[in-house]
Amino acid sequence: MRLRRLALAAALLGCFGTSCEKKSGAAAVVPDEGVTMRYDLTPGQTYAGHISQKTVIETGMGNVEMRLEYDVALIVTGATSPDGPLLAATFDNIKANAIMPGGIPAAAAGFDPEVATTLNGVELRFNMNEGGEVENMPELPEGQPPAIVAIMGQMTGGLRSAFARLPDEPLKEGGEWSRDREEDGTTSTMSGKLKKLRTNGDGETVATLDTESNGKMKREVEGKSVEGTISGLSTVEFVSSAGYASSLDRKLRQTSNMADVNLEFEVTWEKGEKKAVEVQGEVQAVTDPCDADYVGGEDCPADGGEQQAITDPCDADYVGGEECPADAPAAETAPAAAE
Repeated sequence: MRLRRLALAAALLGCFGTSCEKKSGAAAVVPDEGVTMRYDLTPGQTYAGHISQKTVIETGMGNVEMRLEYDVALIVTGATSPDGPLLAATFDNIKANAIMPGGIPAAAAGFDPEVATTLNGVELRFNMNEGGEVENMPELPEGQPPAIVAIMGQMTGGLRSAFARLPDEPLKEGGEWSRDREEDGTTSTMSGKLKKLRTNGDGETVATLDTESNGKMKREVEGKSVEGTISGLSTVEFVSSAGYASSLDRKLRQTSNMADVNLEFEVTWEKGEKKAVEVQGEVQAVTDPCDADYVGGEDCPADGGEQQAITDPCDADYVGGEECPADAPAAETAPAAAE
């Protein structure tokens, strides 16, 4: 029973995070108009990241400590959607370790270090907007081995947490902002502050942001109802002149009826070159549910729906994007009915 509770607690992890790299530099003056912070999501832009995460689950048997670190090769694809550009992340150099109480093997919590290495080269695709809001993170297909589910769950959560959620408006010196979010049974409020602005050794402008978050969670995990609270502190070094977060550091605590968990994330990013990609525009351009290429929640009516049979843009009943030429002949009118 205790081992099952450990596995369930581990399954809860991977929804939060961030990390840190301490750098010094000359202080910079915050401009009167404030500092604008947005991610550079130009199609083809690449980033190289490293994520290190530590998870400590408090149990009656003693603490369970799990460590995971890996590299991430990120590229902004040419596709986009209303949720933002589509990003592709490839994992590599995955290392995992677990310290269990009482000599229990790490695999008992679904955390097998050998299995972690088999996940090198796995790619995840998700959407993110310029403000750092991550959407549509994929879920694992059903039927995967428990060890794969446990490790990929943490890596997915670490990747989601590797991006800073940025203010919508420019921040002036000492400026603050807040944001609410609801996702997967978790509601949270985040508040942030521009702590300082500096110039690094490469001449880039770097903003230090401190954030605090608090929230509640309620979700189902393997048929069990899990309820609790979440709190966290983070520090972000955002290179505002280049459009990316060079480092993030976050510490989180989750308390629930399943277990109390402490999480630490350290993330670093380097901006790479731009690669040639095919710019596709918004993925969903078809809105007719009867169209073979439509992707969405609406169903095609049983009768196939109304079809646009009029193709002449000069017809009074035409509906479409073409315009009637100015020199087009007048449309013929039907002869009057004989009396």
